[in-house]
Amino acid sequence: MKIQFKSETQSTDVAVAVAVFDGNTLSDQAKFLDETTKGLVTNALKHSKFKAKVGETLTIIAPNDLKISRLFLLGLGKKDELDPQKFEEAGAGLYKAACCSDKEVVLHLGNLSVKGLKSAEVAARMAS
Repeated sequence: MKIQFKSETQSTDVAVAVAVFDGNTLSDQAKFLDETTKGLVTNALKHSKFKAKVGETLTIIAPNDLKISRLFLLGLGKKDELDPQKFEEAGAGLYKAACCSDKEVVLHLGNLSVKGLKSAEVAARMAS
């Protein structure tokens, strides 16, 4: 499976993952997808047991007009408690959820940087 970190994707045969924080607080990218899909993300959260714990995932089959195969909501826990190890745990959770069915996953984290880690370092931690 190929995991990429991009600002946007052109392919329609990919899964997309976005971050959700403690209390099911949506990241900017998750908010954008929620608005684009007229509440698909918030509706899925409302009807699930997802709590956004670090590494927890919720898989949503994407509607045809979204032009991706699936959407993963990836729990990152409390935003103010993020550290390098939590990014590694989250990456492992995403890999576990996607490894058997998706050839490519694009992770949209935006410019998330935490405790001195820049976006590229966050991506490296999640992929390790």
